[in-house]
Amino acid sequence: MKTPYDAPLRVAERELDEVRAAIGAALGEIRQIEDAAASLRDTMARETAAVAGDHSLAAERFFARARERRTQLATACEAANARVETLRERAIECYGARTAIGNAAARYRQEAERAAAAAEQAALDDIAASRLVRLRRRRRPVTARLAS
Repeated sequence: MKTPYDAPLRVAERELDEVRAAIGAALGEIRQIEDAAASLRDTMARETAAVAGDHSLAAERFFARARERRTQLATACEAANARVETLRERAIECYGARTAIGNAAARYRQEAERAAAAAEQAALDDIAASRLVRLRRRRRPVTARLAS
């Protein structure tokens, strides 16, 4: 059964789907940042081991850039985590709105079904009453009909 709430319900569903997709993208970004940070840690560990054995290698610039990159990755990860939290809060709001609209649509359907059932019952009551009146008229004696 169609309700006046169907269109807003579809809009709420679409908005919730968009937020879910945005959360997935942000979580994917966090995974990429974490992978890049792990790769940087591995590279720094290898370079530390390589430089430890040979003091003639100058690795200060590499380590300075690596520390700077690590700081950038940490900042990006914090920003992505904050974005995920914001999106999760928005998803909660969207879910609440969708639930409220869905409940309103369900109430509308129930009320329409109740009204239809009441109309059907009233029609059946009218049919039964008319049959009862006809039946009583047939059973009344002729003299009683003339007297009335």
